[in-house]
Amino acid sequence: MKTTLPSLIGRILTLLLFAIVVLLAFGVHAQPPFPAFPPSNVTAMQDRDQMVWQLGITFPTLPPKLQDLNRPLKSFPSDAANF
Repeated sequence: MKTTLPSLIGRILTLLLFAIVVLLAFGVHAQPPFPAFPPSNVTAMQDRDQMVWQLGITFPTLPPKLQDLNRPLKSFPSDAANF
């Protein structure tokens, strides 16, 4: 079976595009925001942040309590700045 030149070029471009996407995807994950070895003074917050980052967990941005449609009945903000 003969392959035509446009078909061959299309396959090469597809393979090249796939390789670029794979390299970019691994390049993004190759630069962690934390040091390779923990410092001697690790706090509980740093430890928690690193574990959450390693698991890929992201927390949503929540609205103020008075604007939250899913808030419990008869709830009120405990912080006066959260009106």
